[in-house]
Amino acid sequence: MTAEAFRAAMETLRSYDVSDLLGQVQAPTLVLQRRGFLPTSGVVEEKSVLEIPKALASGIPDGRLVLVDGDTGTPAAGDVEPVVRAIDEFLGLEYDVVTVRPREDVSAVGTGLGKLTAREREVLRLVAIGDSNKEMAAELKISVHTVERHLANIYGKIAVRGRAEAAAWAVKQGLA
Repeated sequence: MTAEAFRAAMETLRSYDVSDLLGQVQAPTLVLQRRGFLPTSGVVEEKSVLEIPKALASGIPDGRLVLVDGDTGTPAAGDVEPVVRAIDEFLGLEYDVVTVRPREDVSAVGTGLGKLTAREREVLRLVAIGDSNKEMAAELKISVHTVERHLANIYGKIAVRGRAEAAAWAVKQGLA
């Protein structure tokens, strides 16, 4: 989108004012804003950058503003880790931070079952029997995002590239 098109879109959006309806929102609402975000010059005055999300969150009865690190204008761009963490915490979901080691560094981790946590062994067993991420999340009572994190951690620890290799590895190890 060109700067001109963005300005025109923002002008159109500014012409709508639903602030008097915010008090009618009946759902808990998370408002996310990146701390370092400064919109294109002239679109929104710099002093109001944080005032807009503050007003939005405070106008909703169960609204909550969370400022996350970063300087992009959309939560899906840039470093999404703080955004995902804020959403998971808001929803009351389990959040696991894992570090996936590069494949070259697998020797430092080891490749045996002993290097996997009990939860990772559970996830790997469910992969081997063909469960989807959604099915695993329901069975283990964790979020799909957390299942994905466990899978990424498992792949790094056992030196596989994906689900099929992980399932084959699990069968060889006697997990399924």
